[in-house]
Amino acid sequence: MLRLAKETDLVMIQSYPEEVQIAVLEVLKILDENYGADRNPKADYGGYVILTESEDDFGEIEAEMNVEVSVDSIPEYVDIIRCENRKVYTSSLFLLGSDYGIVLVMPYDITPKNLLNYAE
Repeated sequence: MLRLAKETDLVMIQSYPEEVQIAVLEVLKILDENYGADRNPKADYGGYVILTESEDDFGEIEAEMNVEVSVDSIPEYVDIIRCENRKVYTSSLFLLGSDYGIVLVMPYDITPKNLLNYAE
């Protein structure tokens, strides 16, 4: 599981498909532009991106977000990211306050069914 909070963190996902990198970069740019590139992502406004490849991370993610992602969560949106290499990911925004959110990016095949109901 990776946590990315600023554009400079994008180097952490260089091995991911370009389409995933672009989707994450868009989020990080918005956070940096609106909340500052020098913010503390856990203490200041804004939020961050969590990228996971494993359902085993859900317990930690749910505890961190205080939301049961795999059961009854209601995201603001769920985007489908289709990659040239045929892998498919989802990107889901969860607002945890008026100025704080987490974007959860994961492979389509581990995305909880309740989140897929919100896919655009």
